Amino acid sequence: MSRGLLGSSIRVGQIKRPLNPALTVEVLYLDTEQLETLLISPPEREDENDVDNVMQSAVAERTQGAFYSRTIDDVGEWKFEDGLLFLRWNTSGRNLEFFQKLASSEIEWKCERFPCELRITNLGQSLYVPSWMNPVDPADTKKVFAKRRAERELKLLMQEGKARGDIASQYTECPLCFFELHLYPVAILRFQAKRSCPHYFHSFCANLYKSRFETTSSTGDTRITCPVCLKRFTEVKTLPELISDPRLWFQLCDTDLTGTLDKKEVIEGLLAVLPVERYKLEKALDEYWENWDASGDGYIAFQEFIDPISGLKSFVLTNYNIFKRDKEAISQALRSIPPLDSKPREWFDFWDNNKNGTLERIEMTRALIKTFCITAWGDPLIKRAPDISQLALSVWDSLGYKPRERISFPEFMKPFGLADQVIHNYVHGQFFGEDDSTN
Repeated sequence: MSRGLLGSSIRVGQIKRPLNPALTVEVLYLDTEQLETLLISPPEREDENDVDNVMQSAVAERTQGAFYSRTIDDVGEWKFEDGLLFLRWNTSGRNLEFFQKLASSEIEWKCERFPCELRITNLGQSLYVPSWMNPVDPADTKKVFAKRRAERELKLLMQEGKARGDIASQYTECPLCFFELHLYPVAILRFQAKRSCPHYFHSFCANLYKSRFETTSSTGDTRITCPVCLKRFTEVKTLPELISDPRLWFQLCDTDLTGTLDKKEVIEGLLAVLPVERYKLEKALDEYWENWDASGDGYIAFQEFIDPISGLKSFVLTNYNIFKRDKEAISQALRSIPPLDSKPREWFDFWDNNKNGTLERIEMTRALIKTFCITAWGDPLIKRAPDISQLALSVWDSLGYKPRERISFPEFMKPFGLADQVIHNYVHGQFFGEDDSTN
């Protein structure tokens, strides 16, 4: 018996007969209009008289094989996975995946992620390919591909949510409007009367997010998820003032529902409702935590928090002037933002916080909100924030940038690029929403 790349043969007595001849395939790259010709070899088959090998080859026929590129003189491997045809070139390491375009035709395949198509060209008048090249029904393949696409979209949402949460946590801001949490009433998200996740939002922003999702849901699906971690929630619950209702505040800050608070829960809860500096608060709690955590287990109970003389709440309020942030400095920082239209370089550098010369999509979104959603006195206009956020994300996507891509200043300033598009869209539609009041 002998086998080769472009076909297989077996010996029956002294006679050889061909088995599964190679398929000639053309791959058309739509962006460059280049055509590559491939010879796809069928899976290798062992001696027909060997039952075990025949059984194994029946599986192999539906999984993998080799191909040769006449155009670039290269070889590679093909395989089927979940009904998708994967091609990998050995020399370049290039990978492409294809699915059949139409249920009525088995010879045309399409690549979803890249602009290219595949067509089998040596079948003569027949429109049907060998069984090893058509392992599943095309309709099933499309379902599999749709599932994969949904999984990729979910992954992108999770990545963007994490980026949104990270930058909001860094500055103690609402992840939806990117203004400081303590400026307005703060809320948590709950599902079936239990806290869904550890994130805090402005009550106004969370309720607006929830109502817009319910209004715009085209499928009728009301499974609303946190914009940061994608945990499901059904209720927006506003935190009370720390002084007016400390018991409820304590309960709502208990993210893991243990009836106690650890140091992180205390810090995040206090930062959400008080204008205090994170590093000063963290330093003080690190130094004095054992005064309230008598058992040393890392948690404090409500009584240890509420004790009027030695409790943690009393300690924070007594030392409030030491921890507090300078409100005027915050407003001054907002008023000092360079104008995007007349000083784009200064504007870009102002928001390039890590000074690496680039901005990501969420960083740019935050920058645009802080630029266009404040009054002349430096006061936030949080009702305008959702529209500016949508403008930033839409412009970014329309220009073909990936969600986690980083944009340099020359790229930002290209003709008809991000800066041009944002300014044009804002100038021609700056009066968003019903009004700009926050109450």
